[in-house]
Parts: sequence; structure tokens; C-alpha cells
Amino acid sequence: MNCIDELLFGSITREKLNFNNCHLNFRLKQNRISLEFIENSLLNVEPIDCLPGKKKNSYELFYDAPEGKSYDSIKIVVYDCSTHINVSTVMSPNEAKSSRHKNSEKPNDLKRKDKVVGKAFYCG
Repeated sequence: MNCIDELLFGSITREKLNFNNCHLNFRLKQNRISLEFIENSLLNVEPIDCLPGKKKNSYELFYDAPEGKSYDSIKIVVYDCSTHINVSTVMSPNEAKSSRHKNSEKPNDLKRKDKVVGKAFYCG
């Protein structure tokens, strides 16, 4: 049984979840969602839906949004490694396209500029 199966069956432990990701921390601050809420959702709440992600071994899990949010659900993107699960990002439903998808139509000069600014902003 792989880690995503353990997560869906509710038998995963906190030690198998990896939250060490600067992009995840940025998205949590941006959406004003606590890490404890995400951890509690992954460990104790059954997801509304689970879809395979766009990349290999990635999954999109949908959970109810925290109290006081204008949207009703959140999407948590996770990657299944052999021994643990990397929690990659958190998105609200009104963020259907990520900045990477929006940048695909931009000229190359603007893409390079946005990439440099984004790196400085996320991990700076």
C-alpha cells in the first residue's frame, strides 16, 4: 500500500507528511489558512474528492474550506513519494489557473522577469 492509499484510508501518521515547502508556506499566508487546519484535514477528515494531478505521482485533494471563507472548498496538491507525502500547495476554487498556466501566453521577456521576481518573493 502506498502513502496516498494510507492517506485516503485514514491510517497515515503525522511523520509521513512533509510540509517543508516555501511555496506552501507562501500560499497558506496568502489565503490566511493555518498549517494546523491543513494537517488536521489531511489526517482526520475524509476528502470530498481525490483526482490524479497533472504530474506523475501527484494528487489533488478537495476539502471543505475553513470557517469564514467566501469559498466552500480548497484544493490541496500532494505528491506521493515512496515513504512519505509532500504537501505541495493549497488553492481556492477561484484560482483555477496557476501563475504558471497564465504565463504560458506571455512573451519570453515577461516570463523571465516574472520568474526572477517570483523566486525573490517566495523564498526571500
